Amino acid sequence: MLDQIWVSRASFQYGLCVALFVVALIKGAMPEKLLSGALVGAIVADLLYHAVIGSTSYANLELGHATQDIVLFAISWAIALRANRVYPLWIAGAQLISVTSHVYRAAFEHIHPVVYAVMMRLPFYVNVLALLLGLTAHIRRTARIGKYPSWRGYSDRFWAPPPRPRPSG
Repeated sequence: MLDQIWVSRASFQYGLCVALFVVALIKGAMPEKLLSGALVGAIVADLLYHAVIGSTSYANLELGHATQDIVLFAISWAIALRANRVYPLWIAGAQLISVTSHVYRAAFEHIHPVVYAVMMRLPFYVNVLALLLGLTAHIRRTARIGKYPSWRGYSDRFWAPPPRPRPSG
């Protein structure tokens, strides 16, 4: 019974992330597209990791999961610093908790595997919820006021394509 719930939970989570990604591609701006793509990418990386490694016990530091969480943190942090939105900060903060779980596991081996698993996995649910709320807010705001800047002022140059050279003469 518990295994059935666990598989259903994973299928629901994957389906929701893919649905958010599709909606972000259609109605979202670049921050929504990048963050939803990063979440789907994290799911794909996790599925590939478990296809190669198999199941994990959380009794020791999970280097594969730690790598995935660090990469997702770096992506979400870079977006959060530049996006003209608040919810990416929640995603980056949740990922920081997930990264901290791996540091804590490496430093203190007496941590219970369930505590490690919860600290590592729960932030992803916060990420999905934050993306859902942020994407909904973006769609509503766009319908209400029209297009608005996706990035903070100075970061437009960072994300924009390089300017074309002017013809001389």
